[in-house]
Amino acid sequence: MNKLQIKIIYFLMVAIPLVAGSYFFVYENITQRKTAEINKNMTITRSMAMFIEYDINGELERMKQVASLPVFKNFDQDKMYEAIELFYSPNHKEQFYVADSEGNIVTGYPEYIPSSNYNLKQSPYFIKAMQGKAFVTGEHKSLLTGDYKTGLYVPIFDNSGKVIGILASHLANSFFKHHLDPIRIGQSGSMSLADGSGYYIYDKDVDNNKKLVFCSCYKDGEGKAISVTERKSLRNGKMTIFTIVHLESLDWYLVATQLSSDITAPGIAMITRNIVMAALLLMTLFVLWQYKASLEQRNLLIKRQNAEKLALVGELAAGMAHEIRNPLTTIKGFTDLLKTREKYRDDRDILELLGSSVDHIEGIVRETLLLAKPQKMETGNVDLGQLVGETCDFMKNEALLKEINLELITAERPLFVNGDRQHLKQVLINIIKNSLEATPKEGSVTVKLAKIDCFTAGITVKDTGTGMPPEVLDKIGTPFFTTKDNGTGLGLSVCRRLVEEHKGVLKITSTPGRGTTVEISLPLAEMD
Repeated sequence: MNKLQIKIIYFLMVAIPLVAGSYFFVYENITQRKTAEINKNMTITRSMAMFIEYDINGELERMKQVASLPVFKNFDQDKMYEAIELFYSPNHKEQFYVADSEGNIVTGYPEYIPSSNYNLKQSPYFIKAMQGKAFVTGEHKSLLTGDYKTGLYVPIFDNSGKVIGILASHLANSFFKHHLDPIRIGQSGSMSLADGSGYYIYDKDVDNNKKLVFCSCYKDGEGKAISVTERKSLRNGKMTIFTIVHLESLDWYLVATQLSSDITAPGIAMITRNIVMAALLLMTLFVLWQYKASLEQRNLLIKRQNAEKLALVGELAAGMAHEIRNPLTTIKGFTDLLKTREKYRDDRDILELLGSSVDHIEGIVRETLLLAKPQKMETGNVDLGQLVGETCDFMKNEALLKEINLELITAERPLFVNGDRQHLKQVLINIIKNSLEATPKEGSVTVKLAKIDCFTAGITVKDTGTGMPPEVLDKIGTPFFTTKDNGTGLGLSVCRRLVEEHKGVLKITSTPGRGTTVEISLPLAEMD
């Protein structure tokens, strides 16, 4: 299996759970939204049904009161007309009329209807009302207008309690329109009213000149106080949620319709958005992972190159140290001897230069051997506060000679690490020495010891020197790279290796013209 296949597998391992999780999250969200919408629709429909039932039954009761007036008991045609005129409301009623016991219409409002032209004797509603029952009809075809209407029928009794006629009215569409059209169900839903036979009484999209049957979901709600069903609508062929409430006293059904897409569409949009966001997130993570992998590979390559350099240096140093040191010792001895001879007094400057050059060569050999063949660590608990204090006291003379202020800021409590005291002291000396060499006169070098967190101590050495540009900073710590005229380029490499042997981290930051900061992080020792 190659690297590309492995990356694809990792990508799928992350992508599939994210996509599946998004899907089930949105599915659950849609289910919850649908449940909430249905509950809301049930509340609205039930409340509206009670209101319509109350309003129509109130109209029927008022008609009963009118029919009980003396003018109706005496069947006084002119007086009945005046009473109906007072009772008539153009916003609610289309037409009132009165028929005698033979089914002849004797008066009506707003238009007088001659009794010779119309007879209601064969109408089942007239027959029922003549039996002494007041009631509200469902959708039926009016003998007066030929349109499908909803009627209210009230019997008229004389003083002896005999039925002598009927008072009837047809509810205008405006009555139901006024009640139902303002109600909105979801984004595009509406309310309709159907009678007990399943025919529309009112629907804003239905022509009231036709007797249209309500959809087949009427059967789902038949005989139930309230029911909810979801199926395709006969009108548009789309999935629709029908909330049906039974108006028991009228034997009508109030129906709230809402397209299922009103609920599912936002959920689908959400899942699409989540999938796109997840895909972008995965792509971003994949790019970052690739970038991190490339950085790790680059760092690994650099470490490998440095290790190869150190291995080569170690082989050369191990083989040549003895041969180099013996002649160097001879040269240094004779140089020191010649300095004591009077006849070489005038050449003392040359001898001093020769001696310092020998010392420089010995330093290179010593550092090379230390870097290539590390000495065995003698570990123990080291008090960093004491160690940093001793090191600063040791370097104070050099700071005074260079006219640089060396400041120490120590921690409030003792901080202990597990390590080699001499190696840590060597690291601090090298770093402080570098800072002093990079700082001009009247500058400052600050050494600060602090507790970073519960597990880490930090030593910071900050100077006010010239600083380093990024291209130089990137190479600092590479063996044999140095910006000093007499440097070996091995000091920081040794320091970094010693810090890493103590499981710590050495970090260098620098700003040209503002100075350099070296941060050393070391794990705190576990104290009993």
